[in-house]
Amino acid sequence: MDLDYGRVGRTQQAWMEKQLKYADEENLYKIIALHHHIIPVPKTGRERNVLSDAGDILQSLMNGKADLVLSGHKHMPHVWMMEDTTFITAGTVSSLRLRGKQQSSFNTIDIDEDFIEIILNNADGTKKCLAKYENTCLGD
Repeated sequence: MDLDYGRVGRTQQAWMEKQLKYADEENLYKIIALHHHIIPVPKTGRERNVLSDAGDILQSLMNGKADLVLSGHKHMPHVWMMEDTTFITAGTVSSLRLRGKQQSSFNTIDIDEDFIEIILNNADGTKKCLAKYENTCLGD
């Protein structure tokens, strides 16, 4: 089960780079969604599930100044911030394949003029702020 891997591939990577450039020129907020993660996820055991072309995709995301990168393959919520890009992994509400003692969950992302906030919503109704930071993207 832990041997699944994914990749974006050169054709999709070129398309993504083009879309990031267009969004930058149009002053749009740039969100990239992937199934597999690019950065290893803590508390998930052996790391063999990152994209096979993760380094190339990471470089494209940094060069293209992506604002948010979303993924969820490992079913473990986590947030990283690298340069001006936020990487968010999600838990799961529809699978029993949970990691450790992590309960079912989903993330909500609130983006307003001043702040961006990532909230972890647990199945038991509790919530936790995973990250909150100043929104420097909108209103430029």
